[in-house]
Amino acid sequence: MVYRAPVAFAAAASVPGGDLAGTLAWLKANPGQPFGSVGNGSTPHLVMEMLQGRTGLSMVNVAYRGEQAALADLMTGRIPFYAGSLNTLLPHMENRSFRVLALSTPERLPATPEVPTFREQGHPDLVVRYWHGICAPAGTPPEVCRILAGTLRKAVGSELVRQRATPDMTLGPLSLDEFGRLIRDDHASYGRLIRERNISVA
Repeated sequence: MVYRAPVAFAAAASVPGGDLAGTLAWLKANPGQPFGSVGNGSTPHLVMEMLQGRTGLSMVNVAYRGEQAALADLMTGRIPFYAGSLNTLLPHMENRSFRVLALSTPERLPATPEVPTFREQGHPDLVVRYWHGICAPAGTPPEVCRILAGTLRKAVGSELVRQRATPDMTLGPLSLDEFGRLIRDDHASYGRLIRERNISVA
């Protein structure tokens, strides 16, 4: 694994409610509100399905071809909610056309100390971070995997990579065993969610 990053949940400035609790109360009174994401079955979509399942909300995922298009509609008020990368929002945080309600990290990020997490706002199990990693084909000799993992670990720990990382990234490669466990755990938990919520990519 190369890095992890959170999902951000944001509301257009026109949406009532203020903080997450107030916004969720408004959503319960006004069901069926749309939120923009990068697609059905994407990590942001799954986080929003988790939120709906735990709170009894009913929202509609609107799949965009990219986060910039979703952000543009959020900023102009064409869509009331956005779920996606925090890094997409960061350059526009000062224009007050939207507010970030929560991040899916365990703790607040140094880049956005003013933005609370889902966990601290009463949703302790809503800790999800999407990740990017490098995998080898099945059957690759273990020694080759160890060499590749060591090289990746050295690269991710380099100053050059750290300088190029975006503010929402948490760098830190896992060991081969840890990365394998993460993949298996995510596969199992997302699989349960997809079945429970009847999620389809169609």
